[in-house]
Amino acid sequence: MNYILSKKQLSLLFTTLMHSLLFCQTWNTDFGDSLYNESGGWPIIKDLHAFNNNLYIAANVEFAGNIRINGICFWDGSNWNNLQDGITTYISSNAIEDYNNEIYLGGGFWEVDSVPNTKYLARWDGMNWYSVGNEEISYDIRCMKRHNDDLFVAGIFALIGSELYQRIARWDGANWHQLGAGLQGGIATPRALAIYNNELVVGGTFYYAGGQLVYFIARWDGAQWHSLNNGVSGYVTSLIVDTVNNFLYIGGSSLHGIDDTIPANDIAMWDGERWYALGEGFWCDVLALEMYRGELYAGGCFDSTGNLQVNYISRWDGLKWDTLTCGIYGTVEALEVYNDELYVGGGIHYAGGMKAYGLARWYMPPGYNCNMLQPRIMCSEDTVYLWEGLALVQFYNNNAYSESWVWDFGDGGTASVQNPEHIYTDTGTYNVCVTVTYEGCVKDTCRTITVLNGTTISEYESVKQSFKIYPNPAGTEFIIEATLLEKNVGYVSVIGLQGCEKARYSLTGGSNRIIVPVTGWQAGTYLCNLVIDRRFLGSERLVVAR
Repeated sequence: MNYILSKKQLSLLFTTLMHSLLFCQTWNTDFGDSLYNESGGWPIIKDLHAFNNNLYIAANVEFAGNIRINGICFWDGSNWNNLQDGITTYISSNAIEDYNNEIYLGGGFWEVDSVPNTKYLARWDGMNWYSVGNEEISYDIRCMKRHNDDLFVAGIFALIGSELYQRIARWDGANWHQLGAGLQGGIATPRALAIYNNELVVGGTFYYAGGQLVYFIARWDGAQWHSLNNGVSGYVTSLIVDTVNNFLYIGGSSLHGIDDTIPANDIAMWDGERWYALGEGFWCDVLALEMYRGELYAGGCFDSTGNLQVNYISRWDGLKWDTLTCGIYGTVEALEVYNDELYVGGGIHYAGGMKAYGLARWYMPPGYNCNMLQPRIMCSEDTVYLWEGLALVQFYNNNAYSESWVWDFGDGGTASVQNPEHIYTDTGTYNVCVTVTYEGCVKDTCRTITVLNGTTISEYESVKQSFKIYPNPAGTEFIIEATLLEKNVGYVSVIGLQGCEKARYSLTGGSNRIIVPVTGWQAGTYLCNLVIDRRFLGSERLVVAR
């Protein structure tokens, strides 16, 4: 049967097609020549890393156009470039990181550029490939992260040389170092690394870090492992930090909830105190996260969030998930911002309706979305007690890059700095608020503080007097001392430079003496809060010097 369209129908069809083209025009898949494997198999991008005006690509790919790349190459914005012969034995690359002005490549390969002792890890100085140290790593590298003067390397390996490292190690440019007892339990595979509050955060499929039960996510403070609250309920596959709000976002696999109360559905946010769900989340692995234009982008194997079809990639605007026009066809495994665009890599076949060969790029016009500005108030304790008519409370705001902070402490007092301290002189319940300004956005938030009369807790006065922190300043360690009544229990909470709890040390009835190593802690002033029987008794300032 033949159909003849009317002029009105033709006009509507033309308008619809043009709208679709315009709607998808922010995607771009033109890279000169496509990525491909001569031996067959679709190109799969495993990692993307912007460095020195180039975008480095780790991929299970043999060719970029007519250039043989063998698993590693870089895009200079116009052309593909190889790094000598690339991986010469078993093309399997997983991670790229820059360190000491060189590119480090980790993966499941056995040799790079025919250079000895480059199994699983190698470094590129811009001209040639070299080994990393003299000791052989026992198995695959999965992720890497530079922090200060060190490179953290994590994977399935147990040994480096003859030394036991258990899945994670620190390279200082000359030698390898252990991170306590490493990661254990379950499949024990680290999948993602991030730096949050100047500490290393590791996510993966492990249960234990340094012998401590952590449930798939842990933080290393430079000396010890700690859990992140009570951990999460499923594997952690990706991490990214929102530096404007100081939030840590995690993507997961079979991560359906946190603490049996938060329906995370493979993605969640940690603000330094508690976990939050992000909308309805996803029901398939979130393998890559990135911040672009101040918003969160998530990619993986999912096709929808709630009733919204997003096709393997989605954008969180602070309130809800949104589409990237036509989305992607093919699993997203890597995201990176380069030359003002978001590069998307994985097993991609189409992007925005256009043919793609493992890689595409997405452009959004400049401008900060005010929904993403989400101020928080954190403080030493929500309930404090008057001692000799005074109660000191240290407040923190999470927006380090704000242009201004306006505090109202609820008793007539005000301040205009990011992290003020305030003295209350009377009992009561106070509504403390802060208003922050950032790139034209103005947001406020409030928190309730309760001040009680301390005269009824004179029995704790001896505990407070016995509380000591020394030496102060601390170099490599400090000591906590406190003597409690036999019926008392409590803890010392160390508050870090960003206002989040860095560590907590339990106290029991009788004499307590705790040695705390501070190697790897950032230099600065910390608060050591004494809490006995859930009562905040006071703080001691600790200076960590270098």
